[in-house]
Amino acid sequence: IQAHTVLLYSALPDEVPTEAFIARWADKKQILLPVVCGDTLILRRYDPNALQNGYQGVLEPNALCEEWTPQDVDFAVVPGLAFTPDGQRMGRGKGYYDRLLPQLTRAVKVSVAFPFQLCEQIPQDPWDIKIFPTFAESLTIYELWTIRIWKSFRSISMAPTSPV
Repeated sequence: IQAHTVLLYSALPDEVPTEAFIARWADKKQILLPVVCGDTLILRRYDPNALQNGYQGVLEPNALCEEWTPQDVDFAVVPGLAFTPDGQRMGRGKGYYDRLLPQLTRAVKVSVAFPFQLCEQIPQDPWDIKIFPTFAESLTIYELWTIRIWKSFRSISMAPTSPV
């Protein structure tokens, strides 16, 4: 698997932090961050000099950043509030990722979560897509990537791809 284009998220205070990973890989990969636009998420290329406060105060790329399509994403890290052992994910209730995930047609999709986010059962809807979380204890997403995920993707190419 070659992951040139990686979708991440700007973490809210109760989510696994992503800042260290984004900073570490931004010059080697096409890092995309979601931007809330009405009822949908659009994907823009991360630029540390072009961030603004967005939905719920989350840092997101401004309108000057390149927009990419979900089909461009090779690897996606998806946030969530709760997860089950069989891959059910509960978001924040607005359905942003429920609408985005089916469009990530070629992406490997994972979540990172704290152990306390593991639940026996959570409410589910027919359109929910399963995502199996990797659990962080006191690790940052950069450490998780290095220790747990990177091992599975050693052949990832560092060559950038072009936006649509």
